[in-house]
Amino acid sequence: MGSSRFVAATLWVHWLILLLVALPSILSSDAANYLYGSLPAQDSDPVLEYEAPEVGSVLNEMGEDAAARPNFLYSPHEGNRVVLYYMPWCPHCRAYVPTYIALARRVEEIITQESQSSFQNKKLLSSVRFYAVSCQPNHQVCKEQHVHGVPGIKIFRAGSADGVPADPNKLHPFQIMRILGIPFGGTVEEEDSARQQRSSLKKVTPTISDKTRFFKRSKSDLYGDAYRSFYFAMKTEVFVQNGVLPEDSKKALADWLLLLQDTLPTTWSIQLLLADLVANFETITQDESNLLAILVKYPPKSTEWSPSCTKGVEGMGYMCGLWGLFHIMTVGMVEFNENVIAENEQASYHTEEVANVVKSYIQHFFGCLVCREHFIQSFDSCAYDRCHRLVKVVGDGKQFWVQLPLWLWQEHNGVNVRLLQERAEEKVTRMEEEVVQWPLRANCPKCWQEDGTMDEDIVYSYLLQEYWPPDTSISARSLVDKGKAESEDTADKSVLAIPLALLLLPFIGPGCLLVIKFRKRREKKRRGRSKKLDL
Repeated sequence: MGSSRFVAATLWVHWLILLLVALPSILSSDAANYLYGSLPAQDSDPVLEYEAPEVGSVLNEMGEDAAARPNFLYSPHEGNRVVLYYMPWCPHCRAYVPTYIALARRVEEIITQESQSSFQNKKLLSSVRFYAVSCQPNHQVCKEQHVHGVPGIKIFRAGSADGVPADPNKLHPFQIMRILGIPFGGTVEEEDSARQQRSSLKKVTPTISDKTRFFKRSKSDLYGDAYRSFYFAMKTEVFVQNGVLPEDSKKALADWLLLLQDTLPTTWSIQLLLADLVANFETITQDESNLLAILVKYPPKSTEWSPSCTKGVEGMGYMCGLWGLFHIMTVGMVEFNENVIAENEQASYHTEEVANVVKSYIQHFFGCLVCREHFIQSFDSCAYDRCHRLVKVVGDGKQFWVQLPLWLWQEHNGVNVRLLQERAEEKVTRMEEEVVQWPLRANCPKCWQEDGTMDEDIVYSYLLQEYWPPDTSISARSLVDKGKAESEDTADKSVLAIPLALLLLPFIGPGCLLVIKFRKRREKKRRGRSKKLDL
């Protein structure tokens, strides 16, 4: 009896410990996954946030699907409704929250006013429900709804399960009512009122407090956040529709994975995941389940991005980690070319080639529609002198290669300034723009010059120090390739150098043939003779 009680007590203590460990993730998941449901009811009314069953698990925080088909999307028996699709990490989705809520309230007001002033139309007037669907925990729902970018809106007429797409940035109450067939007094004054309404909505966009910017970041945070964002992107951004990955998307993904393999530190265990994805590329592009089957073998150490990335704002770590991955990769391209030159081989990458791979990746696999459009526009317009500074010549000069990380750094700062300008009610001053650009003066005083510009030579030294581990020289690379390198203290221990046995474990048996074939392709790649997967 005593032994049984001891066992029962021990099990109870173990369950209690597990509960306490999991509790922070459970409590924080709603805020991280949902923008509207996390608000007080009086602040979000009348918008209804769809929350899938059993949300809040660790897997859901990383985009795990819930088996649910909400009636307001799939049933033809529902009334008039407007549905917003969004991602909580998307800055434009977050900025749209007060706009969408005010839009819903305005439609309700108009319907109420029309029903009171026009008895004849009273029977024709019907209510409109406004829904919000977070595509992070509801990935499958958004995929079936063909949501290829966020924020996105569909308007459903009563009795129909086919939504009419609408541009969130151009949508106003009267357009909604026209699509739904709801009668109203469409006078010029009312149209002017709608325009004023849109103008006023833009001004209530919330800003992020300056105090959220000051979070120290370690190398461990940097690499951990970048790993999480890569993992999250592969899990939620690759397959946005059912079926086989389209050929253009397939090529963009192949180029991206091969580029990351060559340019990310070989002492970083993200290389294990990359190697598995490349070795099974044909399989993972045939069906989403095949991709997920590989991803589940290499989960990040934690599902939560570090405070240095989220800056105290729930759900905001993804873009920060993705920028980190981009910066690590661009600095790594310089290091990769230098290392192959040191081996008396021709450098494999030129800067224009890498920039085009980045553009193609964003074009196909970045869900924030406005962000994507802005980046493509900036790229195609040769902003930041891209068309002159990024060249096709591989060469053997570092002065050419460093232009890639410097160009991306300028793009990143440009995004920060643009977001600041979009949030501001008045024209932004130069001093205010300086606050959102990095590196901050406090972090790199030598980077800044007296005229307010930055010294690019010093900036590159800063990028190298910030984003690249110190001990990944060519000799260290060789050791790591043989599984003999020691783990670094500078990067996330969950994503660093792995012993030889662990490196080979996923490929034991028949998989060894894939490794041999892959290594032969890598050798050709290093000599500049082959740069593509067989598609």
